[in-house]
Amino acid sequence: MFLSLKEIFYYKTRYTLIATIIFLVSYVVFILSGLSTGLADQFKQAVVDWNAEKIVLSDSSNNILSASQISKTELDNIEGDELSPVSIFSTSINQGENKRENITVMALPIGSDILPNVKEGNDFSEDKKEVVIPENLADKGYKVGDKIKVGNNDTELKIVGIAKPTYYSATPVVYSSFTTLSAIKNMNTAAAEASVNGVIVKSGQVSLKGSSSDKLKVITTSELINNIPGYSAQKTTLSAMIYFLFLIVLLIIAVFMYVIT
Repeated sequence: MFLSLKEIFYYKTRYTLIATIIFLVSYVVFILSGLSTGLADQFKQAVVDWNAEKIVLSDSSNNILSASQISKTELDNIEGDELSPVSIFSTSINQGENKRENITVMALPIGSDILPNVKEGNDFSEDKKEVVIPENLADKGYKVGDKIKVGNNDTELKIVGIAKPTYYSATPVVYSSFTTLSAIKNMNTAAAEASVNGVIVKSGQVSLKGSSSDKLKVITTSELINNIPGYSAQKTTLSAMIYFLFLIVLLIIAVFMYVIT
């Protein structure tokens, strides 16, 4: 021990350099780990907020919520204790004269347990083109009472409430009724209610009746998250970068020990 300390003090420049390199690489690893966690949360936070166990999707959806379509007939054949249909739609809202903000509109039934608690304002109503926005969107200048224009048809919606920050697929989530979503899609209400993207199973068992059992499937919310477009790719890329940096540190130490011995 004494000899080791003596050598370190004698070659303090060398050891200072190697310690500095290890510190800097470790700092980069720390930053990348935080970035990886932050990006992952921006892809999946809305699904995590559901606090649900499973979700029912169409069998042809490839476990992607936006690619799933469940008809009204199939919806009637899904039985369970705590179910909530859900539809999502990616679009944008106006932010100033020449700038738009990408959002994900998530339609849920009025009074659903999946809906977040409103921190300011009120919940949306069914047929008044009202929405609840997250705080991360409110931080960009939107507030209760504002009217926003959505999509190419400039559908005007009124912000009636603000909920906690949340994202889906790296875009802020705006909550609305199915009727409002039909207006955003420029569809009639009957067409919008004819199908949903999925059915969230809060807890308990779910059963698929009749011919719907061949057209639908039940997956866990973890499986849904892993199949959000871009989620697994960015997570794998950043994890590979972190592991590569650890390898660099080991190589630096190995080369250093080889040189000084």
